[in-house]
Amino acid sequence: MPEMMTIGERNFNFLKLGGAIYGYIRQDDDLLRRFKGPLPRGNSAHEPIPDEDLQEAIDKYYELRGWDEYGPTDAKLIQLDMKEFIGLIQRGEMDA
Repeated sequence: MPEMMTIGERNFNFLKLGGAIYGYIRQDDDLLRRFKGPLPRGNSAHEPIPDEDLQEAIDKYYELRGWDEYGPTDAKLIQLDMKEFIGLIQRGEMDA
């Protein structure tokens, strides 16, 4: 079973890596405005998702995944035996 979890993690990191290669980075991760609004009913009715809380949760998610603002770190790729993908992400060049 641990092998399946590793395969799943590799797949997820591969997808993130693909997005990063095409310029999709952390600042692009967000919800559409309509999903941030308050729900009409339920326990959190009429309470929108505070953007600060959402951004904090996304940052924590990146940290737990072993990603930086551009995607999987070299350390994460090494951990997952995906060394052949190191260097494909253009880190820092998208800030211009």
